[in-house]
Amino acid sequence: MTGTYPIKGIPLPTHPDPKHPILVRLEIDAWYSNPNNALQVSLFIEAMEKFQKMKITEQLSFYQVAGIHGLPWTDWDGVKGGEFCKHNTATFPTWHRPYVLLLEQRLYEIMLTIIDADVPDDEKNLWKRAASHWRFPYWDWA
Repeated sequence: MTGTYPIKGIPLPTHPDPKHPILVRLEIDAWYSNPNNALQVSLFIEAMEKFQKMKITEQLSFYQVAGIHGLPWTDWDGVKGGEFCKHNTATFPTWHRPYVLLLEQRLYEIMLTIIDADVPDDEKNLWKRAASHWRFPYWDWA
């Protein structure tokens, strides 16, 4: 990849659910255990596996993206220095939100490649809708 990678998140679906027009992150156990999310769970697991198997030298690999959050402290996307995630500082919330968007966006992009490559044509729209309504789940540590 050349140039700067824009972090925009997942595009909003063109036809959102009228009962839930704003897509929200779900707690992982609630998301995973809901049978209505079976396609999303399948896509997430496969996308995460492909993400983690990318060459570590690729800027958009799991290794590089995860490294923004912690080790290895290295340059990313033209920004020098590494050690970007500053927990316990005033800038943490404004930094962490775009990071989660980046992680979510990469997984979504990989989901689309999986759908294009592996899903039969007559089922692609169903799977793409599931992907477009997916948001990275959160873990409730409380």
